[in-house]
Amino acid sequence: MKIFEKFILDFNELFDSLDYSDNYLILKPKAIRALLILYFQTLIDLESFKKKILTSKWEDNNKEKYLKEIDTYEKILMRRL
Repeated sequence: MKIFEKFILDFNELFDSLDYSDNYLILKPKAIRALLILYFQTLIDLESFKKKILTSKWEDNNKEKYLKEIDTYEKILMRRL
Protein backbone atom coordinates (compact mmCIF):
# COMPACT_ATOMS: atom_id res chain seq x y z
CA MET A 1 0.00 0.00 0.00
CA LYS A 2 2.86 2.38 0.76
CA ILE A 3 4.17 1.93 -2.78
CA PHE A 4 0.77 2.80 -4.20
CA GLU A 5 0.53 5.89 -1.97
CA LYS A 6 3.94 7.11 -3.02
CA PHE A 7 3.86 6.50 -6.77
CA ILE A 8 0.20 6.50 -7.78
CA LEU A 9 -1.37 9.84 -7.08
CA ASP A 10 -4.98 9.46 -8.20
CA PHE A 11 -7.58 6.95 -9.32
CA ASN A 12 -6.77 7.46 -13.02
CA GLU A 13 -3.21 6.39 -12.39
CA LEU A 14 -4.50 3.57 -10.22
CA PHE A 15 -6.66 2.23 -13.05
CA ASP A 16 -3.79 2.55 -15.53
CA SER A 17 -1.52 0.67 -13.16
CA LEU A 18 -4.05 -2.12 -12.71
CA ASP A 19 -4.73 -2.32 -16.44
CA TYR A 20 -1.05 -2.34 -17.38
CA SER A 21 0.16 -5.90 -17.97
CA ASP A 22 -3.07 -7.21 -16.47
CA ASN A 23 -2.08 -6.32 -12.91
CA TYR A 24 -5.75 -6.33 -11.94
CA LEU A 25 -5.61 -10.14 -12.08
CA ILE A 26 -3.33 -10.51 -9.06
CA LEU A 27 -5.32 -8.57 -6.47
CA LYS A 28 -7.48 -10.40 -3.99
CA PRO A 29 -10.67 -8.78 -2.56
CA LYS A 30 -8.86 -7.65 0.61
CA ALA A 31 -6.29 -5.73 -1.46
CA ILE A 32 -9.03 -4.21 -3.62
CA ARG A 33 -10.79 -2.98 -0.45
CA ALA A 34 -7.57 -1.44 0.81
CA LEU A 35 -7.08 0.44 -2.48
CA LEU A 36 -10.64 1.72 -2.40
CA ILE A 37 -10.17 3.06 1.11
CA LEU A 38 -6.86 4.63 0.15
CA TYR A 39 -7.97 6.37 -3.05
CA PHE A 40 -11.67 7.09 -2.74
CA GLN A 41 -13.10 9.46 -0.20
CA THR A 42 -16.08 10.57 -2.29
CA LEU A 43 -18.80 8.81 -4.24
CA ILE A 44 -18.09 10.94 -7.33
CA ASP A 45 -14.55 9.66 -7.76
CA LEU A 46 -15.66 6.13 -7.00
CA GLU A 47 -18.32 6.33 -9.71
CA SER A 48 -15.73 7.48 -12.25
CA PHE A 49 -13.48 4.56 -11.34
CA LYS A 50 -16.43 2.20 -11.64
CA LYS A 51 -17.16 3.48 -15.16
CA LYS A 52 -13.54 2.87 -16.15
CA ILE A 53 -13.83 -0.73 -15.03
CA LEU A 54 -17.17 -1.23 -16.78
CA THR A 55 -15.74 0.01 -20.09
CA SER A 56 -12.45 -1.84 -19.75
CA LYS A 57 -11.48 -4.94 -21.69
CA TRP A 58 -11.11 -6.95 -18.50
CA GLU A 59 -12.68 -10.37 -18.32
CA ASP A 60 -16.23 -10.31 -16.94
CA ASN A 61 -15.41 -12.32 -13.82
CA ASN A 62 -12.67 -9.84 -12.89
CA LYS A 63 -14.93 -6.88 -13.54
CA GLU A 64 -17.51 -8.47 -11.27
CA LYS A 65 -14.95 -8.99 -8.51
CA TYR A 66 -13.98 -5.29 -8.54
CA LEU A 67 -17.54 -4.04 -8.96
CA LYS A 68 -18.73 -6.12 -6.03
CA GLU A 69 -16.11 -4.52 -3.79
CA ILE A 70 -16.95 -1.06 -5.15
CA ASP A 71 -20.67 -1.57 -4.46
CA THR A 72 -19.93 -2.60 -0.89
CA TYR A 73 -17.66 0.40 -0.38
CA GLU A 74 -20.29 2.73 -1.88
CA LYS A 75 -22.75 1.55 0.75
CA ILE A 76 -20.23 2.29 3.48
CA LEU A 77 -19.60 5.80 2.12
CA MET A 78 -23.35 6.46 1.89
CA ARG A 79 -23.81 5.56 5.55
CA ARG A 80 -21.28 8.24 6.47
CA LEU A 81 -23.42 10.95 4.87
